Amino acid sequence: MTKREVASLFFKLMGVYLFAGSIGYFFPLFISFMNIRTYDLSTLIASFLQLIPISVFFVILFFLITKSDILSAKLIKNDGNFGLSLLIDKCDIMMIAFCCIGLSLLIKVIPNLISCFIESVTYIRTLNMFPNNIQDSYWSRIGIPRLISIIFNSVMGIYLFLYPRKVIGLWQKIKRDNKSISYQFGDAKSIDDLSLEDMQEYPIWILVSNKEQVGTFVKPLMNSHNVTNDLLEPIIGFRVEDTDFYGSADYDVENQKLINLTLWIDGKWAMIQDTADLVPPLTLVAIPKINGSDNVKYKYESFNNSEANLVTDG
Repeated sequence: MTKREVASLFFKLMGVYLFAGSIGYFFPLFISFMNIRTYDLSTLIASFLQLIPISVFFVILFFLITKSDILSAKLIKNDGNFGLSLLIDKCDIMMIAFCCIGLSLLIKVIPNLISCFIESVTYIRTLNMFPNNIQDSYWSRIGIPRLISIIFNSVMGIYLFLYPRKVIGLWQKIKRDNKSISYQFGDAKSIDDLSLEDMQEYPIWILVSNKEQVGTFVKPLMNSHNVTNDLLEPIIGFRVEDTDFYGSADYDVENQKLINLTLWIDGKWAMIQDTADLVPPLTLVAIPKINGSDNVKYKYESFNNSEANLVTDG
């Protein structure tokens, strides 16, 4: 199974579980609707309004079950085989988790939102019919804390469900800010002066942001040979499997792939597309560890692009 298939199955099972656990709420409402004795317009409208929350709930579950493949494809950009040799990526797990949390919040808040609306309509109708018999104010009837809770949970649920990647990005930024003091960097140097010996000694380099400097400068990570999601735009070294060629690339942390591939040829860096000594497809092996794993491999498929995707089949 691929990671998307695992995620899709997870969404389907969650939808079935929620459906089975909540179907019991429908029958009391249905029985109440069938027991209506007076079919005036206001009574029918009030009865239909009571059916809206559970109906919306079931519609959401229906789409969660039937469209789980689309949802999993949206969450997991880079698919791959899921097996003993490849555990699902931490970032993918977090995306699915945040998405499910957001969906759970929405599922819980929608009945309360509709209930609040029904109470508002009922209060207004009662106020118009019996203005002298209403003792409680509108806000005491609805409850300001309850209304604030509904709005907050609605906003949080929508954001977590639609934008889990942004939440993960914020989480990683906070972790990166908290952990940045643990990294030790060397002196910055122009990227044009970076040599293969530099890359072999320190296989992880970070871009230096300095408006006063002309050109692109990088600095080596001195105390670690492990690329983690806390590093911002790292440049790493790699070797071409079964050859004597070495190169460097920008590591795309979010999409877990190598981009802007260059090779060390005749004492200088050259774009991988410009070499005639190698013919794709090529397997590139990262020199540093990637999230604690040694010899992580990436597949470079064609000279038509300058990126290599993570090898996920072990």
